Amino acid sequence: SLMCCCFLSVIIIPRIAWGVNRFFVIFFHIYGLRKYSSLTVLIFAGYNNGKQGGSNYLWPEWGYTYGPPMAVAPIHQVRKVVEYALTEIPAEKIDLGIPNYGYNWPLPYERGVTKAAAIGNVQAVRIAVEQGAEIMFDSLAESPYFQYTSEGIEHEVWFEDVRSLQAKFNLIKEYGLRGCGYWQIMKWFRANWVLLQNQFYILK
Repeated sequence: SLMCCCFLSVIIIPRIAWGVNRFFVIFFHIYGLRKYSSLTVLIFAGYNNGKQGGSNYLWPEWGYTYGPPMAVAPIHQVRKVVEYALTEIPAEKIDLGIPNYGYNWPLPYERGVTKAAAIGNVQAVRIAVEQGAEIMFDSLAESPYFQYTSEGIEHEVWFEDVRSLQAKFNLIKEYGLRGCGYWQIMKWFRANWVLLQNQFYILK
């Protein structure tokens, strides 16, 4: 006879407390699945809500295409999401979602008008080098960023580097989470995989 094993993984939009936002009703239905031993919850850390074209929307990140310039996944906010998730879901059933990309915002930012361009982490560094921009590091968000001016237009770029990734890896180990998953692996960033391989067992 054959034995068939099925494993269920669910991607959820995170929140940090009960009743924070009315758009998260489905979130708790997913939490109700936690009784199933095979369930893995992949949390893509962060959310933004607002209006675009008259409709409400949610986005699983802090810095995002139509939002103001900021880190995609600031570690102090990610920590809040993880801590709340752990009140509902066992750590061994949680994978932390990690963004493998950044954004380039033209300035000044105008809500509903400004649109950031998604870029890879390597591309971000190349832009900084080409523009002679100094890469700075936000100690609260634990994320790198820089500003530059091109063709009379100011830009602000936030992205991920080994320092911001290590902060997220540390969070996984600190809370004993099952592991992590990536959003947008097609933007190749070799340093990430080297850092990851040195600290975790990679399940492909």
